[in-house]
This record gives sequence, C-alpha cells and structure tokens, in this order.
Amino acid sequence: MPRIIGTGATVEELAEARAWLANDEPMINDLRPLAQGRVRELVDILSELEEDGDEEGPADPGSASAIS
Repeated sequence: MPRIIGTGATVEELAEARAWLANDEPMINDLRPLAQGRVRELVDILSELEEDGDEEGPADPGSASAIS
C-alpha cells in the first residue's frame, strides 16, 4: 500500500488502473490510449501485488485472511 500512496495518484487514477487490469481488451477496443504516467505505474504495482497474492496459495481456514 505505501507504494501506491507514494505515487501521488488520485482516486480517479487508481480507478482507471484497476479498470485496465480488469478489462484491458474492452478498453483497447474503445480506442483508449494505453495507460501512461501514474496510471501505468499503478497498473504495474497492482499487477505485482496480484501476482504475489496468487503465489501465496489458499489461506489457512483458521487464519484471519481466510475469514475476511
């Protein structure tokens, strides 16, 4: 989270980055330019965090992260 805050990005930029991660093909089909600047930086950070989360595997059923 500190890396995201450190970018100085706005809520709108974060929302756009999340949209790129979730729906890159429809956004390209709408002829939107590829993410640049802070949005691109956020896309990179969020995708790294997503990859790290995938590598951890399923949470232990008794852990706090499995409950939330």
